[in-house]
Amino acid sequence: MIVHGKALVSMKRNLIFLFLFLGLATSVRSQVDVFSEIENSSRTQISELEFEDLEPIDDELKTIDELKDVADHDITPFKPPRKEIRPTRPPEWKPEPFSAVLKEGSIIKDMKTGKRYRVRKKVIVKAEEKFNGSLISYVHNSKKELAFETRTHNLVDISRDLDLLTDLPAHEEFPPRTQWHTTNKYFKVQNGLYYTVENISAPYFADFFDTEGTVATAYRWDYRFFFRWEVPVYFGLTGGVQTGTFDTGDGAILKWTSYYFGPGLKWRFKDGESWAWELHTDFQKSMNFNAVVDGGIQARFGSNLWNLEGIGVWKTGIGQFTFHAGIKKQRMTLKSSNAETIQKSDRSSLTYLAFGLGYQWDFDI
Repeated sequence: MIVHGKALVSMKRNLIFLFLFLGLATSVRSQVDVFSEIENSSRTQISELEFEDLEPIDDELKTIDELKDVADHDITPFKPPRKEIRPTRPPEWKPEPFSAVLKEGSIIKDMKTGKRYRVRKKVIVKAEEKFNGSLISYVHNSKKELAFETRTHNLVDISRDLDLLTDLPAHEEFPPRTQWHTTNKYFKVQNGLYYTVENISAPYFADFFDTEGTVATAYRWDYRFFFRWEVPVYFGLTGGVQTGTFDTGDGAILKWTSYYFGPGLKWRFKDGESWAWELHTDFQKSMNFNAVVDGGIQARFGSNLWNLEGIGVWKTGIGQFTFHAGIKKQRMTLKSSNAETIQKSDRSSLTYLAFGLGYQWDFDI
């Protein structure tokens, strides 16, 4: 009975394994059929769409403008987004000095001693920032050195305001520029009339009359005519008449009258609004130097005169008034005399100290 029971148990176990195997095989066979059906179905659909069901494409390509004409709405051409280009950071430039007004009441610190000072009134200075955008700035001294330190808000930059100012001096007159492409039909001239008192050292006359006196006195009128140019150096002509006396020492008086003529040169080295300063020089030759001594003695001399003067000019609404002072040197030669007592002098020159007044005016001819 025991053997028979074991045989039944073994038979049941084998039957269970057999049913399980058959069920698994049936499931695998079903899955394979499904995959095969899907594969065959896909191939059939792709094959049918290759040439029959595809919509043909026009050979002629149309532009955006042509498509806009047939479209229901505007077609905006595609534009790629513009790439933002960020500038690179500029290098750190050294701050440049600038002109500024230092405010009243500002505190400045001496960079050498460290002492602090308060500015009692505003002043124009030269300054520069410690670095670009700094809250601290340096102030220059008269030697263009960094001498003081202050807060930047104490400074008001006036560099642009100063750039608007002209560099021309306010009280200096500038003649209009010459138009080289045209002909100037006028000559600009300056005329002057001058009266001069002359103190003469005359050892030349003292030798003739054997006297100890060597001083003579003369009075002179001069007329000067100059051409004015764009430059303040004028060329012209001068002429004058001179009358003088010399005490011979024995009660006789030598009197003479002489006429002069020669070229002149004037340089106006300082020209202001109300005043001007000039340097004048001329060289004149005596045209007729005749001397007469009491008692009938007559003598005729020849002479050449060199003159150097400084002239001050006062400008007014009615002309230019002048005062002048200068020195003169005159070389003398005796040409003829009716007196045998006059002896020839070894010294041949006279020296002048001259002072005088005058009036000059400008006009065009």
